Amino acid sequence: MSLASALAVCEAGLLCLGERSIFGFTTVVVSPMTRTKKADSIPFRMARLQNRLINYQEQAQEINPPDVEALQQASQYEQMILERNRWRAWAANLEAKKEELQRRVGEVERRRVQEAEELEEGNRELEEENRKWRKRMEEVNKNRRIILQIILVSILIFFVNKILKFFEIL
Repeated sequence: MSLASALAVCEAGLLCLGERSIFGFTTVVVSPMTRTKKADSIPFRMARLQNRLINYQEQAQEINPPDVEALQQASQYEQMILERNRWRAWAANLEAKKEELQRRVGEVERRRVQEAEELEEGNRELEEENRKWRKRMEEVNKNRRIILQIILVSILIFFVNKILKFFEIL
C-alpha cells in the first residue's frame, strides 16, 4: 500500500484495523471511522498510518532486497537518457549555430549583391563619362586634322606664291 493510497483511505473516513497476509500479499482491513476518542483524531491516525507504512516498506525491503542488477540497469538507462539529452542539446546547439551561420551568409550575400549593384552603377557612370571623353577626344582630333590641313594649305599657298614670284622676276 503506498503512502498516497493510505492517505486517501484516511481522507475517505476509513480507519485501518490491521493487516492480513494471504499468500504473500498484504491487505489492509478498513472500516468506517467513528469519533469516540482523541487518539482517533485524524492527525494521530495519519501519523500512525505513516508509521505502519514505513514499517511495511522496511519489511518488504527485508523480504525482497533491492535488485542490484535492476538498479544498475536503471542507472544505465538514466545515463543513456542523459547522454541522449546531451546529444539532443548538442544537436540543437549545432542547429542554432547553423541557422546563425546561414543568417550571416545571407547577410554577406545581400551585402555582396548590394555592393555589386553599386559597382555596376558606378561602372555605368564611368562608362558614360568615358564615352563623353572619347567623343570629346574625337572632336579634338578632328579639329587638329582640320588645323593641320589649314597649316598645310597655308604652307602650300606660301610656297606656290614664292614660286610664282620667283618666276615673275625672271
